[in-house]
Amino acid sequence: MTTAQPIHCMLDCLSYAVRQRGYDDRPLYFGIWDTPFEVGDKGIYYYSDVVNADHLLVQFEQLYGKALIEWNDHGKSKKENFAALERELACPSRIVIILVDLFYLNYPNQCYQVRHRPHIVVVEQDQEGQIYLRDSFFQWEGSISREVLYQCYYCLRSNMGVSVDTLILHEPERRRASAYFAEPFNLAASALITEMQAFLCKAIQNEAEYPLQTLHLAIEQAGVIGKRWNGYGKALSYFGEGFDDDDEEFTNQVALLVKRFNTFILSVVRTAFSGNRSRLALSIDNLSDIGELELHIKRELWRRYQRWEQFNLGGERPSFRNPATAE
Repeated sequence: MTTAQPIHCMLDCLSYAVRQRGYDDRPLYFGIWDTPFEVGDKGIYYYSDVVNADHLLVQFEQLYGKALIEWNDHGKSKKENFAALERELACPSRIVIILVDLFYLNYPNQCYQVRHRPHIVVVEQDQEGQIYLRDSFFQWEGSISREVLYQCYYCLRSNMGVSVDTLILHEPERRRASAYFAEPFNLAASALITEMQAFLCKAIQNEAEYPLQTLHLAIEQAGVIGKRWNGYGKALSYFGEGFDDDDEEFTNQVALLVKRFNTFILSVVRTAFSGNRSRLALSIDNLSDIGELELHIKRELWRRYQRWEQFNLGGERPSFRNPATAE
């Protein structure tokens, strides 16, 4: 199992497929730090009925080739789709990726037998028919029974299953990777920072609507979203390759960014449980400092990109239509 930092469960699975061919997975993570999430009156969530990872699959094929087989049919029953899953597992050149419910998976995660949460993993089958699950996000891999696989396949109303035909994959072309990075890139404050600030301001001002004893439920998923910032490390490495940069400095800063945000989430939860609503204002100040650190990393990333673009492409940048931002 890779010891890389978790970033996004879907992309971490696609990264596994890419790396099986020895290709560069770093462009896969470009822009993940600004991928949409759900913001509602009751909190901030990494998933919802309207937020999904479909656009990431489109972008994957634009970078690595049309290697995806979408075999899961939303018009069919779970039993029928599970039969399709078993057929896919018998294809040796394919990496099978499915959506599961963490409630049923007993490896280290905070949801087992506690809450239903969608997650995306790689599933394999060996020559003896043994089921093997790879979860790069939680950095776990191991055997599970076919019964557990059937049980965890699907999560509430959500289901997804795709395979990557590794024989079709190719290395991402530099000009396309350049456009994929640059077109949606911005130096504005992260939406996660601004939305969290806005939500906490509402919570401070409206005690009746946002009781402290349930505040942790409104923000706990934000920590999962914050891990997407680990994608900055992938991009900094890609655009800094071949240049005399201090990679250790910014690798440490990216790690610090994620760590400080996780610490922030824990501090808000502790404050909520303490019953001291006035202390939430101090948390907002801490969030502003985290936002400044992220902007510092973004500015360095853009500097590296501009230098890389000039050196490798002569300043020419092709168009890359981003399905997540296109009208």
